[in-house]
Amino acid sequence: MPANELDTMEFASPLNQAGKDLLKGATALVQVDVAGLSHQGHVRTSNEDHFYIARADRVLQTLATNLPSDIVSRRVGEHAFGMILADGIGGAAAGEVASRLAIATLMDQVLTTPDWIMRFDESQGQRWQERFRERFHQIHAVVQEAAARDPKLAGMGTTLTVACSSGRHLLIAHLGDSRVYMFRQQRL
Repeated sequence: MPANELDTMEFASPLNQAGKDLLKGATALVQVDVAGLSHQGHVRTSNEDHFYIARADRVLQTLATNLPSDIVSRRVGEHAFGMILADGIGGAAAGEVASRLAIATLMDQVLTTPDWIMRFDESQGQRWQERFRERFHQIHAVVQEAAARDPKLAGMGTTLTVACSSGRHLLIAHLGDSRVYMFRQQRL
């Protein structure tokens, strides 16, 4: 098409066959309620466990445009929820240090990852699993290195459980025996 005719070109609205806006964030359609609670239990005098709950967002907000509103949304968002539990190994030296270090290391890994996976299909689920295998190996190395540097930390350990909710998908990765429960429609 000649350059002088480009401004007269018509573009179809980005709607799928069902007429739904493809620009709306699919994960934004899911409501998630999360909570966390930790207790030292009935045997220990201190709590060696830590948890972390976060929401990660990817948002595209139109600040100015001359496109019609049926062509581009004012705001499109994707979000995922991350829940982490690190259960310091009871009775082992510095379990609370290991659990804190495991979560801090994982958060650093997540924040330095340039391509967050916000939508899941089978191939993205495989990538997510590979990433967590790699991350768990790195966390293990960091905990072992800290224990090697400080004799007071020798033998420290932790379990680590991660759940990531994105849209209707829930992915779970764990090391150790910490459990994940899902409460849905009044059933555990």
